[in-house]
Amino acid sequence: MQCLPGEIINAIIDGCHADRHMLVSCSLVSKKWFASSRYHLFSTIELSSKDSKSFSELLESPLCTIIPFLNEISFHVQDDAPWILDLLSERFYFGTVTTLNVFCYGVDLKESIRNAISSRFLSITYLRVFAATLASRSLAPDVHFICSFPRLKNVLLYGHHQSGFHIDSALRLPPNIRALKLDLPSPALDGIMLWLLAHENLPTVSSLHIFRVKAEHCAALEQYTQACQNTLEDLMILLHKQSTEDEVNFDLRPNTSLNSIFLSASGPDAIQAAGAVLSSLSSPYLRDVILRVPYVHLRQEGWGGLDTMLASRTQPVACTVVTDDSRNYGPELRKRLPTLNASGSLRVVAQGRSKIAAQYLNEVYSRFKVSAELTSLSGVCNVKSSIALITTQRSFV
Repeated sequence: MQCLPGEIINAIIDGCHADRHMLVSCSLVSKKWFASSRYHLFSTIELSSKDSKSFSELLESPLCTIIPFLNEISFHVQDDAPWILDLLSERFYFGTVTTLNVFCYGVDLKESIRNAISSRFLSITYLRVFAATLASRSLAPDVHFICSFPRLKNVLLYGHHQSGFHIDSALRLPPNIRALKLDLPSPALDGIMLWLLAHENLPTVSSLHIFRVKAEHCAALEQYTQACQNTLEDLMILLHKQSTEDEVNFDLRPNTSLNSIFLSASGPDAIQAAGAVLSSLSSPYLRDVILRVPYVHLRQEGWGGLDTMLASRTQPVACTVVTDDSRNYGPELRKRLPTLNASGSLRVVAQGRSKIAAQYLNEVYSRFKVSAELTSLSGVCNVKSSIALITTQRSFV
């Protein structure tokens, strides 16, 4: 890298800016590659009312060349957000952005803001919408917002929706969506599932992650999951039982395309509930079963049946049990699953050190580390620090 003229380095970076694998491979050859590369290719631009002006000034600079290479942007909204309207004026181009994150701190997005965002980010394929406080909100406007992006392939919706559960059946999910990730109260989840089932041409997905559902609210989710029987390959369910009287009826027998399932059951008889769900698995393509087990569940009944069921599958699968980070109870877990452990198919990992758990959980949980920093460290401007690094690189001028 050091022996090449700056113009050639810039041409290389410009030529492969969308190929992250190539850029990372180059970094293995030259330690100074990242210093020569464009910082924003590897980072999310975090924007709030405190730093949007600085970011706008950077974009307006005649020496700035980053606009064609922006990949991911996060909006942190704490007020009426007039700064978003200013930022999304016609003088800036955001056609290369593929991932957009919207954090709402106790506020709903005004219709003018929603319209501006959807009209200026038509190219995005991944949308994450976070209601980052416990303030209640309406579900229907968020669903309308999601459906205004025609090229979406992946959607994550998190919030504490307490109204707006009836969604206009004329509204249609974007046709290319393949992954749905929903962290909603059970009534809101029911509203989403019933709306999807009301589609004339039912939209099916290959990946479905449900971050919370109560046992008594599983019916609509089960029906939609079964409707995706030919496409669903990856499923995550975080199931909660409020009492021993709640029955868990979740039949996965129709889902013969499943490759992996992440299941976490909590509440009374959680282990028996997990066994009931896992016993219905019939996919010949199933490779991975990931089961999250809190320490308190070691005292529950149902371990023997779970062990026998998983160990006696016609086609063996890799079973990973994810534990809490607070205690080391891996040896006790292995004693409760002796047959599976003896077969060599059992793996026990701590949640905080598990890439498998992170793959499923961190998309919601880790994002709030960023939002918490923005809230508590109001004097710190993430974008300004990014800009400081960006503008020091010769490749931008």
